[in-house]
Amino acid sequence: MISAREVLHSVAAGEDPDTERVADHLAPRRTFSAPDWSLSQAAEAMSKGGFQHIVVVDRSGIADILSMRDLMRSLVRSPTDQ
Repeated sequence: MISAREVLHSVAAGEDPDTERVADHLAPRRTFSAPDWSLSQAAEAMSKGGFQHIVVVDRSGIADILSMRDLMRSLVRSPTDQ
């Protein structure tokens, strides 16, 4: 998995994003969850591990990727959502 954080670190280091290979900038740590985890479980795993994303896997493989931003949006609703 690569995120904006890894891309920004590369650019900040003066590397050319047009020539750098994704494989050289993958997130160093990642974690996985089952689709039936609660949002609280996912948030706790991400918080404890210092992750911004969690890979959701099921029997078929990768089902989705959940971000901390996704979690925040689901927990904090705008006044127009009420």
